[in-house]
Amino acid sequence: MKNILKKALIVIIVALALYGTYSATKDLKSYLSFKIKYSSIVKKENIRTGIVKIPNLKLIDTDGNSLTLYDEIKSHEYVILSFGSIYCENCHEEYEILQEKNSISNLGGNIAFYPCVPEGSNYIKAFKEDTGITLPIYTVDKDEIDQCGIVDIPATALIGNDYKIKLLLTGFKENTMEQILEFIESCNCN
Repeated sequence: MKNILKKALIVIIVALALYGTYSATKDLKSYLSFKIKYSSIVKKENIRTGIVKIPNLKLIDTDGNSLTLYDEIKSHEYVILSFGSIYCENCHEEYEILQEKNSISNLGGNIAFYPCVPEGSNYIKAFKEDTGITLPIYTVDKDEIDQCGIVDIPATALIGNDYKIKLLLTGFKENTMEQILEFIESCNCN
């Protein structure tokens, strides 16, 4: 009888230990999952608010030529990235306004402007043919756009030569470029 009680007690202790281990492992997995998601959200928010550097995005034109954001930043005082999609009506309106006002040529040599979409070059070519948009539009991988913390489009980011976002405008605005140029004139950003 004593042996049976000892064995039963051992089984209960082992079961409780296993349950405790399972529970602790489950809690640890949950905590680590939360920590990873939270860290990712914080990193994106820090990029959006100019606390940390924007990733070195790879921009690909419709001919398949590529350039990197950091190389463009090195050769310009500012880089403006306009994040959008060829399927976004507000983005179309912004492209039309930028083209109509000849906004890119009005920026001057020390500022580079790159409209960026996640769609491939064949889609961009078809879009440009259908709409008459002649602006150069670049493909940027959707994951890279997500790493920048861009959630809403259109979104326009002014990036300084320290690789940080100085100004982020989200949503459709008829005067996006004017706001950016006013911001550059009013601050000592670099």
